Amino acid sequence: MAVDTPPDAVPHLNYDPFSLPQRDHPYPVWSAMRDEAPVLWSDVVNAWVVTRYADAVRIIADTETFRNEGSTRSLATPPREVSDVLATGLPRDELRSTQDLDGPEHARIRKFLAAILTPRRIGGLAPRAREIADDLLAPMVERGGGDFVADFAYRLPLALITQLLGIPEEDGERLHHWSTQKMALQWGRLDPQDHVRAAQDYVDFQNYLVDLVQRRRAEPTGDVVSAFTQLRMPDERPLTDTEIVGQMMGLIAAGHETTTNFLGLTMWRLLENREVWRSVCANPSLIPGLVEEGLRLESPAGIWRRTSRAVTLHGTEIPAGARVQVLLPAANRDTDAFPSADVLDVHRGPEHPHLAFGRGIHYCIGAGLARIEGKAAFESLVTAAPGIRLAEGFVAHFKPNASQRYLECLTVEIGSPQ
Repeated sequence: MAVDTPPDAVPHLNYDPFSLPQRDHPYPVWSAMRDEAPVLWSDVVNAWVVTRYADAVRIIADTETFRNEGSTRSLATPPREVSDVLATGLPRDELRSTQDLDGPEHARIRKFLAAILTPRRIGGLAPRAREIADDLLAPMVERGGGDFVADFAYRLPLALITQLLGIPEEDGERLHHWSTQKMALQWGRLDPQDHVRAAQDYVDFQNYLVDLVQRRRAEPTGDVVSAFTQLRMPDERPLTDTEIVGQMMGLIAAGHETTTNFLGLTMWRLLENREVWRSVCANPSLIPGLVEEGLRLESPAGIWRRTSRAVTLHGTEIPAGARVQVLLPAANRDTDAFPSADVLDVHRGPEHPHLAFGRGIHYCIGAGLARIEGKAAFESLVTAAPGIRLAEGFVAHFKPNASQRYLECLTVEIGSPQ
C-alpha cells in the first residue's frame, strides 16, 4: 500500500522495470539514478528505489530500521477473483520464508536452516552438480546448440534442489512451473486470466508441498524435508507443516530461479565478450573469479525491505511503513565500489565484496549451492563446449518482473573453438 507522498520527481528519470526499452536495457537508467537520484520514488513498483552500493550496505546492515516484515507482498492488491483463489490455500501470515521474517522468529528459522543445510551437506552435492551439467550439455553439443536457458541453465539448479529436498525427479517440471508462477504472482505483471491461473498454481504448489511434508513426517528419509520434520532444537518449538512449506518455497525459488538467471546472464555476458570466454577456456582456474564476477555484474535479484520508522537518505525522507527496493544489480555496478564497474573482469579483487547474496543476518542461505552450481556449469562448458557462441542475430529480451532479471532465452550455437 502507498503510505507516503513521493518527492518532486526527477523529470527525466522514471524507474519502470516492466516497460521497454528499460526492461531489456536498464543500465543507462541505473547509472542516472545512482548519479542524480540515488533514492528515487517509483509509482510502478510503489517503492523507494535505492541504487548506490554504500546505501545498499547501510540498509542491509540496519535490520531495525529496514525490516523484512511485509516487504515481499505482491506489488499490487490482487483483484477479488484472485484473492478468492488464494484464500483456499494456506494462511498468508503463517506461510513465510526467512525473507518475510525479522527478529526472534527469523533467528529461530535460521537456526533450523543452518542445522540442516550444513556446508558438508551442500558441499557433498558438488560431484553430482558436475555430473548433471555434463549430462545436460552433451545433447546440446550433439545438436550443435539450443536455448541455453531452457536446455541447461534452469535444469541444472532444479535437479540439484529437488535432490536436496527429496522431491521426486519426475515432479521437477511441475515444481519449476509452480515456482515461476509464484514469482509472477508476487513481482510480475499479469492480465486477469493469467492472474487467476497463477493464483491457482500457487495454491496447487502449496498443496503438493503440504502432502510431501506430511508423508515425510509419517515415513522420514534422509532428505531435507524429513530433516525439517524431525529436527528438534534446544529451547525452540519444532517447525509446523506450514512453516516447513514456507521454507521449502523459499529454498526452491532461491535454489533454482535465481541460479537459473545467474547462469543465463553470466553466459550471455561471456558470449558477448569472446576474449574473456577464450581466456577462461584457456585457463579454467579463472572460473571461481568468473562466478563471483558474474554474480556481481548481473546480480539476478534485488532485495526488498519495509521501514519501521522514518529515515533520511541523501536528504530524502522515507516515511515509516514505506517499501524500499534495494536494486542490487545497480549497486553492484557502482563505480565508487568497483572500478570499471560495467566490465566483466574475472581478475577483479575482493576490495568491495558484491552484494548478490546480501550480507549479515539475512545473507542468502543458498549462496554455497549457487557457487557450486556455477563452478560445475562453467567447468563443464569449457571442457565440452569451448566453441559455444551466440546464435547469429540473437537479441536479449527479458520477462516483466520487478524483482528478478529473467532472460527469456539464450540461443546459442556450439561448434569448433574459434
